[in-house]
Amino acid sequence: MSSAQNSTSGHVRWPDMAKGIGIILVVFGHAWRGIEAAGVLPSDEMFRIVDSAIYAFHMPLFFFLAGWFFPGTLKRFGQRELLSRIFWRLFYPMCLWTYIFIALKILAGTTPNDSVGFIDLLILPVPGQLHLWFLWAMILIQGTMVLLRPLALQGMAPFFAVALGVTVLLWISSLVPGSEWTSGAIRSAPFFCLGAMWHLLEREIPGSRKTAWLAVVALVIAEGVVLMQSEAGPALRLLIGVTAVMAVLIIIRACEARAGRLGRVLVLLGQYSMTIYLMHTIFSAAIRILLSKGLGIEAIIPTLILTVLGGIFVPLVVHLRPVPAMLTKMLGLPGANTLTLVETSRTPVRP
Repeated sequence: MSSAQNSTSGHVRWPDMAKGIGIILVVFGHAWRGIEAAGVLPSDEMFRIVDSAIYAFHMPLFFFLAGWFFPGTLKRFGQRELLSRIFWRLFYPMCLWTYIFIALKILAGTTPNDSVGFIDLLILPVPGQLHLWFLWAMILIQGTMVLLRPLALQGMAPFFAVALGVTVLLWISSLVPGSEWTSGAIRSAPFFCLGAMWHLLEREIPGSRKTAWLAVVALVIAEGVVLMQSEAGPALRLLIGVTAVMAVLIIIRACEARAGRLGRVLVLLGQYSMTIYLMHTIFSAAIRILLSKGLGIEAIIPTLILTVLGGIFVPLVVHLRPVPAMLTKMLGLPGANTLTLVETSRTPVRP
């Protein structure tokens, strides 16, 4: 048994820890942009630096992790069941929460940063409104892979190698410009395919102390390039994203065994990252509005801390409290580890 596994359950911890860190960055990024849009945070160089540093890799990290476990999902389930899972675990929550967000904004009147009216209830939930673009991109990527499942089963490694090449070409090529329907998937598919290929060929993320220090250096360099090259071309942006994602994962692997209580918290957040992702903007925005409009508090640091903590932990409490299972299912709130469509305790897949 590798060091990446718990000795009693065989559960691989580092992907959950990575998702935990990723979802913290997602909530922080949206809270950061939210308080800037509300005028609490100045739109200055500091805002740009933090915003660029986070958005360079935090969503690619989720697509890499989804790809990491997807070959096992593709082999374990049939095409019909896979499409059903995509519908109920990704498409249904995307549609439902689109209208929940709009309805809550209507009820909030003019207090949100971008108020809406009843006419907005006629908007289509596709191609993924607001932050739900992620789910639409995942639907397109995984749906395409499921439809090509007969080819994949003839050889997982060759299939994902070709898929990786094609998606990289789509990323860097101007011949296939992405529309609002496909741009998110085109930006994200290389990371998904890279995760699948890495799993199939390497089966482990390196986690020695030496590689961790090299990863820290690589991450600092990648982030430095992001900050200096605000108009970087597609090839450089892809290279930066891949470098940052791999560096973060190597650092997490190296720290996994020594993470202690913090590691357990990150695992919990990672396991319920889908619930947090669906609900966090509601509670972050509500706390920001309460602080600003209700209490007259517009200090940057307290507002940022409270909106981030609320966006992370209130959805977690809502999900974990004893509510009827039928209500949880109706709200599209999944169980643990369904953001990648397969439990992260699944063992590696042979090519």
